[in-house]
Amino acid sequence: MDTVTTLRPGWRIKMIIIIVVLLGFGAWGFVDAKYVYPKRGLKVADKLELDYLRVSQPASGVLLSSVVSVPDPRSRLDELKSRGRTLSEREQRKRDWLDALLKAGYLTEDRTVYVDGDPDRDPSARFKALQDYWSTNPGEPKPLSRYDIFIQWLICVLSWLGGLLAIFMVVRVAGKKFRFHPETLTLTLPRVTPLDMGIQAILEGLRLLLSIVRLLTFNKLRPDITYQKIPAPGGQSITPDDLEEVDKSKWSRYFVHLRIKPGHATLGGKTVPIDLYRRGRLEDWILQMEAKAFPDAEPPPQEAEAVEQTEGDAPKSDAPPG
Repeated sequence: MDTVTTLRPGWRIKMIIIIVVLLGFGAWGFVDAKYVYPKRGLKVADKLELDYLRVSQPASGVLLSSVVSVPDPRSRLDELKSRGRTLSEREQRKRDWLDALLKAGYLTEDRTVYVDGDPDRDPSARFKALQDYWSTNPGEPKPLSRYDIFIQWLICVLSWLGGLLAIFMVVRVAGKKFRFHPETLTLTLPRVTPLDMGIQAILEGLRLLLSIVRLLTFNKLRPDITYQKIPAPGGQSITPDDLEEVDKSKWSRYFVHLRIKPGHATLGGKTVPIDLYRRGRLEDWILQMEAKAFPDAEPPPQEAEAVEQTEGDAPKSDAPPG
């Protein structure tokens, strides 16, 4: 009965950690962009609104909506900014207030137009409410920069995209299974779908781009993208008798290349790269096939070191030779 590959435990744990970190970081960015930063920016705007109403207050002490309201606030802000240093103190306060509302994402007429006699939007009542609040809450809230909220949204989107990409990778690797028949030591490759071919094309383009970067940086950058490119359409079977060579030059990186003899029906003369890092059981299967195909082959460096260590630790016999 055939056995199939599973996700390698170490890689699975690593991907779970990456997914949790990325999704959590994205959630953090979302909360900052949606709630924390706008709330802080609105608090800054409230303080600047108080300053604006204070300098707008007439000698009578009664603020009128017709005087302090700002209809079409975005156009008015642009006009005030275009005038530079020619603004009066009242206009400067108005500009700073409108700019703070813009950075917080609240630059609307609901915030800038007052209504005389309205409990919430009467300018005199609003002025008193702001005075009462800031008299009991001293201190200056930290202003937002123009890109603070945008950067948080960018962090949110990129982190969630990275998390979804990591989830997609795990699902894809889990779905692409190698099969192994232990009696005949036959390895069957997973089938190659159009999606796999598209991903391989993207990675080929990325390899080319990084090679250009490496050339332009005079080899200071050494990009190396290793990926598994199974010859289409996949599903081919390989036995120990089909192996011309097992290339272990990248064995330390959990990667091996199987060079197939020319006589193979579909893979003759080709090299099949096998990723050992993400899939469990596959490494042991390759070693079994190699042992059958090349009984006198030397083990990879890691295995040789392990053998030497084992032999060095073995107890020596006190019995005389012979």
